[in-house]
Amino acid sequence: MALLAAVTACGSPELPQLCAAHGDSEGRLLVSCFDRYADQLYTDAIAFSQVIAGTSGLVDRWQYGEALHFTDFNGDGRTDLCSARGNAEGHVDVACYNFDDGRFLDAPSFSQTVTALTGWTGDWQYGEALHFTDFNDDGRMDLCAARGNAAGELEVLCVLRNANGFEDSISFEQTLAGKTGLVDRWQYGEALHFTDFNGDERVDVCGAFGNAVGALEVYCFFRNRGGSFPDAPSFQQEFTGSRGWTNRMQYGEPLRFTDFNDDGTMDLCGAHGIEGGRLQIGCFFQEGDGTLSTRASFLQALSSTPQWEGEWRYGEALHFTWPDR
Repeated sequence: MALLAAVTACGSPELPQLCAAHGDSEGRLLVSCFDRYADQLYTDAIAFSQVIAGTSGLVDRWQYGEALHFTDFNGDGRTDLCSARGNAEGHVDVACYNFDDGRFLDAPSFSQTVTALTGWTGDWQYGEALHFTDFNDDGRMDLCAARGNAAGELEVLCVLRNANGFEDSISFEQTLAGKTGLVDRWQYGEALHFTDFNGDERVDVCGAFGNAVGALEVYCFFRNRGGSFPDAPSFQQEFTGSRGWTNRMQYGEPLRFTDFNDDGTMDLCGAHGIEGGRLQIGCFFQEGDGTLSTRASFLQALSSTPQWEGEWRYGEALHFTWPDR
């Protein structure tokens, strides 16, 4: 059963819903989703909401959900909820809550400490640089990271997953010397994503952020058939008509790559708080030539979502996800 299919018959299962995963007032994991109509507009009211009772400790910075991800971890065609975060020893703890019979399970369906990853302490523990993606195209979700190294260059690494869990060593590691400047806050990889941007069924690494003049900028490293990335970006685009991506917004926390209009290509979308704490969603659709529309292709503000203000306005907890995929 799809995540929202039992909630409303009005929504379109082919279009990604907007879901939030974060800590509630008691530090438990709260999931809420907005349904979407066939005309692409979202409902103003929350269509699905669940507190995962077996969770706790999502307080202070943890409440904003930086370590949380929606992904089909067990390959059953339903969206699960997983976390990847550094522990006291600097390894990464992974826990996943499978979706079954219309709700997420209250206890983890999978948990493992990934000992191949080290140094995930301090600001690294929140897992902003960590992502679940099927890096080697074997049908299993792997754990990958994209971040700045000590020299400010883009570093990509992955720990692959086999039938027994994540492997004991790093399976892939590459430094992309053509991308520099990932220092200070940039090193944590908030602007970086794993996605198949060019549609060749290989996982690429892309960045979306505000540049020096506050315009939105996107770049991608397309992965080749040999499995590695080029040193220089394969794709770059500046949205000259966009402004306001300055101060904290420059790090791209609200931005995600998703096939928003279900045309088989990756679009760039964002969800964040605006005045009054309302939630705004905007997207730039990918055009036939592989570039993104320079003006917003979709824009909607939800009138009944007053909580997205203060630290919440940056949208770290928000995700575009297909509940039945």
